[in-house]
Amino acid sequence: MSKKVLTTKQGGNGIIIRCSDGTEYEGDILVGADGAHSAVRQNLYAELKSQNKLFPSDDAALPFNTICLVGQTRPLTTEEFPLLEKEECQFVRIVGNDKPFAWSTFTTMQGRICYSVVQFLNEESSKLHDSFRNSEWGPEAAGVMCDEVRHFPVISGGDKITTLGDLIDLTPKEYISKVMLEEKVFKTWYGGRTVLMGDACHKLSPAGGAGAGNALQDAVVLANYIHALPLHPVVEEIEAAFEAYKTDRIEWCEKAYATSKMLQSVVDKGIKPMIVRFMMRNMPEFMKRRAAEQMYSSRPQVAFLPLDETPASVKPTHQRSLNLKAPVEENDEVPAKAI
Repeated sequence: MSKKVLTTKQGGNGIIIRCSDGTEYEGDILVGADGAHSAVRQNLYAELKSQNKLFPSDDAALPFNTICLVGQTRPLTTEEFPLLEKEECQFVRIVGNDKPFAWSTFTTMQGRICYSVVQFLNEESSKLHDSFRNSEWGPEAAGVMCDEVRHFPVISGGDKITTLGDLIDLTPKEYISKVMLEEKVFKTWYGGRTVLMGDACHKLSPAGGAGAGNALQDAVVLANYIHALPLHPVVEEIEAAFEAYKTDRIEWCEKAYATSKMLQSVVDKGIKPMIVRFMMRNMPEFMKRRAAEQMYSSRPQVAFLPLDETPASVKPTHQRSLNLKAPVEENDEVPAKAI
């Protein structure tokens, strides 16, 4: 819809949002699913702070100690990048010995090479990059970092593409971005008629691959509780549903946050990352199984759609919202029951 929310205003009878193009929209509930720098969250937190209802930690800026350059080349031939000949995805990660960087490349079925470069920041370098925090993603923000990492070596299986600079030169400008890898699980997920989900309330490092999955699970659980609201809910009933949603989801998000943070440290430097790498290489099978159970046992389903009964090797945990039912109008006809 190409809409950008500027302000929100909620009351006892509804909530109004105002967009940058001057348009306004009114509804009963506002779901903030607008990312790590959520305008909905900022408006909600400003309102709660004025009422002394905001956790102090939620008022602090999103912490970050890494930035990431990501890109995707045009389709390449096997002559240009011989590793493309292999049917399986070829994932290569390199950790710099004398520089605070780690970079990865992986092949795709479409012949494109995807790559990422992670820079680890200390206290001083974090301050230097803080001005980028509120800028838009895109090629302009990535230019300086591209120049900084051009000479980093890559493994292509041949001698035509040997550096990240070669890959950058083969990348359309619109297919390269620089992003902040911020990490935080907020304590405040709702207020009044406004509720948050996804990165808006829990920003995870992509190292764990759990950001999108947890956002989808948020949507499923939240939809169940909204579907079961009374036909004309008051604010107290809406907030009770939001609290139940948060209770169901926040523990899983905190676990995913811890796992993602640990996996992010695998490519860092120092004693702790070395220990993590050693443990991951030598982890017994029963521990791998237990880790998988913790990662994959949260599989919420939509209560008002047919359930997926596909057998799975990991049993799903109990889902409170699965038994919720939508309310029925008092004057609706009730089907006769056979006696």
